[in-house]
Amino acid sequence: MHKHKTRNEAHDFIKRLPLLLILTTSTTPLWFTACASINRKEDSIHAILEKENALIEKLQAQRKQPEITQAVSENEKLQKAETHLALSLEELKEANETIKTKILKANKEEVENGKN
Repeated sequence: MHKHKTRNEAHDFIKRLPLLLILTTSTTPLWFTACASINRKEDSIHAILEKENALIEKLQAQRKQPEITQAVSENEKLQKAETHLALSLEELKEANETIKTKILKANKEEVENGKN
């Protein structure tokens, strides 16, 4: 009779094992993200925006090369598309700067003032 009880307990544990594994794997990321610092996230955002701005500048420089400007100047539709592309790249660059200056500074001030 005692062995039967032990066998049932082991069987119950085995039945609950998948649920335990699911709960463990779903809460593990929370443990890691809870320990992440805000400054580290902010630094990574700055790095991403800097890389993106560098790529935009490279693309703008590439679009100004003589062979591209000559090919674009021969077709009216390409001229319109090139104008839209140039405006979009410039706006994207300005948006990145706005994020860096306004949004990230506001978040830093909130943390320092204890609002967050």
